[in-house]
Amino acid sequence: MRIDQHISSLLYEHDCVIIPEFGGFIAGYAPARMEPARHLILPPHKNLSFNKHLRSNDGLLTNEIATAEQKTFSQASDIIRSYVSELNGRLQRGEKAAIEKIGILQLDIEKNIQFEPDNSVNYLTGAFGMTRISFLPVKRESVPQRIEKEFRVEKEFVDRKPLPQEKNKIRKISKIPAIMSTVVVLLALGIILLSVKTNIFNQLNYSSLNPFAKKTTAVTPPAPTAVPLAVSPAAASKAPASATPPTPVVASEIHKTSEVNNTSETDKTSVSVTQTRHESGAGFHVVCGCFKIKSNALHFLEKLKSKNLNAEIIGQNKDGLYIVSCGDYKRKEDAYAEMDRVRAQNTDAWMLAQ
Repeated sequence: MRIDQHISSLLYEHDCVIIPEFGGFIAGYAPARMEPARHLILPPHKNLSFNKHLRSNDGLLTNEIATAEQKTFSQASDIIRSYVSELNGRLQRGEKAAIEKIGILQLDIEKNIQFEPDNSVNYLTGAFGMTRISFLPVKRESVPQRIEKEFRVEKEFVDRKPLPQEKNKIRKISKIPAIMSTVVVLLALGIILLSVKTNIFNQLNYSSLNPFAKKTTAVTPPAPTAVPLAVSPAAASKAPASATPPTPVVASEIHKTSEVNNTSETDKTSVSVTQTRHESGAGFHVVCGCFKIKSNALHFLEKLKSKNLNAEIIGQNKDGLYIVSCGDYKRKEDAYAEMDRVRAQNTDAWMLAQ
């Protein structure tokens, strides 16, 4: 019969197991710890110690043996007494008394029992599954070694040898084709942009370049009001005798073109401000621009004629602006058709009803 097994099984559930008339084993909680000398990390466990003064029979070990071996209490007590006498006999002979999974007992010079626990078994049930971990020590360089490594300049930083002059010349020559190709591309782009800008300048409407001009959206009025225009004496003398007197016309100015302010005061005073009327008898005019300065109106008139447009100055409005027309029609539908054709040539145009 092995009493060692019964003592070991009781230590999992109890913190103290007493062997009557011999001593008691005490299990105390010990947290996880590190053993640098052995390079180990130990999990939490129960620390075993032996106390020879715990000799009274508390019945724990005796009851465990009687239950497990199906013996009576007195029979279990006899078994324990024989086990104790065996342990004492080993110790008195100077031998080591080993208790399996618990530790080793032996007498010192002063005849006191010394106990060396067996740490291979962890009696703490809460640490089930945890094992000891071994780790390798960290190798650290000493201070002199680090200083020598950081300030080792002569061996690590060495000046490179200069390249021969012939190789440098070859590199410079190899860059010339790339530079020439870049110059050719830039010149080609410049020529293309110059041609595009020339076409833009030819199609530009100079009457709309004034940033200070007031621009309004061209809208056909729903119900124009009749406003009579004053007729100049020169225009009246040129009219045929059989012609009937001019009837009131509608002067609906839907849009006004910008004024050009680059002329002198003498040009402004020399322009006649007498309002005239176009003698065609048409009631609808396709207006392309209105100018306060007559020279600007004439310049714009030449530009429209260069586009094969039948343009002319038909007179002045109530604000003294010279009206440049691209067509005079008696029917509104014909005037709208001409207005669409003029706008298709990138020229502003709107309707003037008289």
